[in-house]
Amino acid sequence: MPHRAGVWPGVMALLIGALTLAPPARAQQAPASSRARLLESVGRHAVSSADRNRIITDSRSRNIPLQRLAVRAIGRLEDPSLAKYVYPRLDSYVPEVRMEAANALGQIAQAQLSADALDQITSQLLDRLDAEHESEVVGVICRTLGRLPYTDAAQVQRIEARMLTALHDQPTLEVALGVASGVETLTRTRGTLSPPSPPVIAALRTLTDASDDSVSGDGARVRRLALLALTEAKAVDAVTLRRTFHDPDAQVRREAAAAADASDLPETAALVAGALRDPAPMVRYEALRTYGRRQHADGCAPTITALTDPDVHVDLLAIDLLGDPCTSSTTGADGIDDLARIAGSYHGGTTSGVTTTALESQAAGHARTSDSGLRTSDLTSVTWHRPAHALVSLAKRAPDRARPLLGRFAVGEPWEVRMYAARAAGVLHDQETLQHLALDADDNVRNAALDALKDVSGHGADPLYLLALKQPDYQLVRTAALALAGTFRKDDAVPALIEALNRITKERKETSRDVRLALLDRIGELGSKAEAARLRPFLADFDPAVADRAATVLSTWTGQAVRPTTRTFADTIDIDPRALTRLGSPRAHVTMADGRSFDIALLTGEAPATVLRFVQLATDGYYNGLTFHRIVPNFVIQGGSPRANEYAGDAGPFMQNEVGLWPHVRGAVGISTRGRDTGDGQFFIDLVDNPRLNGDYTVFGQVLTGMDVVDQVVEGDVIRSITILP
Repeated sequence: MPHRAGVWPGVMALLIGALTLAPPARAQQAPASSRARLLESVGRHAVSSADRNRIITDSRSRNIPLQRLAVRAIGRLEDPSLAKYVYPRLDSYVPEVRMEAANALGQIAQAQLSADALDQITSQLLDRLDAEHESEVVGVICRTLGRLPYTDAAQVQRIEARMLTALHDQPTLEVALGVASGVETLTRTRGTLSPPSPPVIAALRTLTDASDDSVSGDGARVRRLALLALTEAKAVDAVTLRRTFHDPDAQVRREAAAAADASDLPETAALVAGALRDPAPMVRYEALRTYGRRQHADGCAPTITALTDPDVHVDLLAIDLLGDPCTSSTTGADGIDDLARIAGSYHGGTTSGVTTTALESQAAGHARTSDSGLRTSDLTSVTWHRPAHALVSLAKRAPDRARPLLGRFAVGEPWEVRMYAARAAGVLHDQETLQHLALDADDNVRNAALDALKDVSGHGADPLYLLALKQPDYQLVRTAALALAGTFRKDDAVPALIEALNRITKERKETSRDVRLALLDRIGELGSKAEAARLRPFLADFDPAVADRAATVLSTWTGQAVRPTTRTFADTIDIDPRALTRLGSPRAHVTMADGRSFDIALLTGEAPATVLRFVQLATDGYYNGLTFHRIVPNFVIQGGSPRANEYAGDAGPFMQNEVGLWPHVRGAVGISTRGRDTGDGQFFIDLVDNPRLNGDYTVFGQVLTGMDVVDQVVEGDVIRSITILP
């Protein structure tokens, strides 16, 4: 079958319907009560013998769906002592179970492994690889072999050779996907131990060829992974670069534009210039980023031209890139006048005299006020984005022209405008404006101001840091704690830090971990043994990470080994079997405040506990009125925070990771975390294939329709509602 651009999204939709949303054809659905008990055991990290025995017993169940779920559960525990219960499942007569077993061993290997344990897992997988005839299972084994934590070059070389043999023996799409994925991960994580061998490089170059018929079906993902591996290995030759710049798949062309960043080939500049005119916005964006990283080699003109790009993200990137010096060799234009014009178009909520649209006014009616009284952003247009970005770039390039404009941004709306004003004030070293913004009504603005004051004023701004410790926003308190490092006001700082720690601890939110760890670190640095009695209660904190950090601080202060009494979270996992039964094969209909919408297929077979939590939050209206606060073009968009920042999620306990076989491809929907098992209701959507996220972040959904809407989401865009449909 010839390779065609755009085929993969359709294939993904078919796979969702055929493989994930329905139970395997080989067996009936697992009983809901059994699934619920199993998920609860994993959610408790199987700390009790009863939980462990349940998981082990279910991994031997004759009910295949339950057996698959149990095998995956063993992997999620990341306990090397449990690997022996997975090995027999590698020989299951059901291919789906063998795939889960291989992937589970890859998860177990993420823990601290002894050399013997690593050798045992590797040997078991290689033995299965020799005996395996199902292409899809071979692919999963190769993908897993590529992510094991090898410690010497000989191990890496051995695995590379075995994967090449597998590809030679079974040149199918599934095997090619597994080999390309395995080699990409191996090169990225173990390339310093042993760079890919010449035969591996040759194979990868072959896999990037869209005209190669040795791999059947749509090989776009294979080509993307192979090109990523070559880029990691710094082995993209001229032939491969030219070919991939003209690949029919937009993501391959995007990766070619990224690969050109490190290329010194003579044709690179011409290829990048051509990519700046590519029909796909993701390619133009990557080409422009590469052009900027290459120090605007041919002057400002291409970047200035991109200011009129029809894609908002390309346009904003051009504005950001003009913050770095460049001079056109032909016209003499340096972009400063353009930045001044764009920044000057902002007039406190309007741009060039254009007021907020009726659509934006309607969106304002869907604004949400959090429990603490914080109102989220309610404007969904891009009227403020261009001038706000331009102000920061202008501050870098022409401070004297930016200063007269700063005042209007410092009192602007929505609050994101004032946040960008704080960033510009930091560039301009404008202490007065920063001190004003450090007292802003919005905590995200205050946070940006304090972050800048750390560099501009140092400990001269300590009174503002101390004041921020009294605020409810976790991100702001964390920033203040970090800013107080090395302060000479210890007598004021230590009591304020302890008071903040006690206040936040009383809320008993697992999602307060990061801020409380930051507070403990600062108390440990600035405090002394005299405060030991005030920290000892934290040895029994509800969060084992906090208890462990308190023990570290007390051990340092007292010079004696102090141990925490809390080892794991209390039992808070409760899954209703009836909810699992009702769940079926749902999808989420996401409606934005401007009326645009997109649909997500929820992968109940991949991440049932995560889907249950997401469905409950959506049904309760939790997401209504929240924003997408983090936008990283050609990577992800992230939303679902009531405070529009990384450190605030829903009020429930942490969400447990549910890493399965579904990869982080374009349109995959994952749970945002700040460490293992720390999901808090925030979710992200992959804008491109992100293989580096595989094995670390839960995938619980896949965008089915409306990916063009997802691509155009900008910072602060509001989610009107998420409706769960059968």
